Amino acid sequence: MIYACDGQPVGRPAGFILACGDGGLALQSLTWSGWGGPTATANGELRQNICIPNCATGGSVSYPAAVTVSGLTGGRYTSLHTTAPTAPDPSSNFRLDLNGPVFVSR
Repeated sequence: MIYACDGQPVGRPAGFILACGDGGLALQSLTWSGWGGPTATANGELRQNICIPNCATGGSVSYPAAVTVSGLTGGRYTSLHTTAPTAPDPSSNFRLDLNGPVFVSR
């Protein structure tokens, strides 16, 4: 399992918010394999808000993405890595805390 921004556990999420503060970065249309093993992978889309002219009216854009969760401890994954080659930031790492994901590095 992983924990969403609201602190609720989820398993094999079809969608997952990565930016808990504003929802401006999220994963969607995820299809998982290996869930419950040491590492699980998914393919789907990375959705990012476009803040031009501002975040309220800018809309969003989606990029094909691969996701890997790892660090399975006590039935909970502790790390998430995204790869979206055509996105402005093609690779990101997150720590999966009990209150949702926390950005670590690009």
